[in-house]
Amino acid sequence: MVKNHVTNLDETLMDDQARGSAAEVLADMTESGRSLTKAATDAKKQIATREGWTCTVLQPAELRQFAGGLLRGIDDFAMRRQVAENPEYLTLYHQLITEVSALGDKNSVDQVSSHLKKLRTLVEQLSLSQNVTATQLRRVAADILAAFEPAKGDPLLAAQYNALRAGYTTPRTLTMDEWRQLIKQFHDVLPQFKQEMRGYLFDVLAELHEQVVYYDAESLPEVVEFFQEIDMMIHTAARPSDFIGVMARFDDVEGVIATMITQDASLERIREFTHNILESLDAAMAAGIALTSAGQETLAICKNDFEQEDLDRAQYCNLVKRLQSIRLS
Repeated sequence: MVKNHVTNLDETLMDDQARGSAAEVLADMTESGRSLTKAATDAKKQIATREGWTCTVLQPAELRQFAGGLLRGIDDFAMRRQVAENPEYLTLYHQLITEVSALGDKNSVDQVSSHLKKLRTLVEQLSLSQNVTATQLRRVAADILAAFEPAKGDPLLAAQYNALRAGYTTPRTLTMDEWRQLIKQFHDVLPQFKQEMRGYLFDVLAELHEQVVYYDAESLPEVVEFFQEIDMMIHTAARPSDFIGVMARFDDVEGVIATMITQDASLERIREFTHNILESLDAAMAAGIALTSAGQETLAICKNDFEQEDLDRAQYCNLVKRLQSIRLS
């Protein structure tokens, strides 16, 4: 009997209150409109320890729903690749359902993150071994080409992507072995691509964590939950849309931090925070990152407003909001 993946997972988590699945978060992400403050973040050379990022789960029901959304996304991927009934896949999938339903401490968050990553990798591996006809493999190739089109120019992927696209568009009918070779060549370069992208995201997250600690926000429930969720998202991320989705989630916690600082910190600390945002924007432009024309105009006005020494709390709050609204061109 073919299992109903989504129903099984929903039944396991039916007592939790859903706040929105990660699959929905990723589905809404696009490359346009990224926050410049995130795009301009200087990735640190050493990935900071995750100590404190995955502390005791404060809102287990919401975290379970979030992890369940990630698992649904992988299961949809497995069904698309026609490997969702593979015994090895089913074993790990059902193990993850059990682990997700028991999320409640640091160790369980780490374990689920690791196993989500393992399950995603397994689907890619089974895509070759389980799809045994040229038609099936051509379908896998189409899925790869569509998913990685945003990254087709990446030096790590370009040659293999172009070779796969050439095979897909050629009028000649490729054999099963030819399809298998082209897909395998692409899969062979994916680990390094994913490692570099995940490493960059953890670097950005490390800097963000430093900001959270500096402004005494690391114990806020929203911030704790953010670091737990983003840890799982980064481990699971494998495609450009996944990585774009992770970058977009950084907006969530920065909004929490900005609100806390502008509402509760001293005016001196608020001015320092605003100055840091302005500096990051200047550094980004110096590095060749372009703003929209509206963004350039907003930045110029904000700089002029910042020169006023007697701003009150409400004015700083408005200034920070305007700076965070600036977008790339």
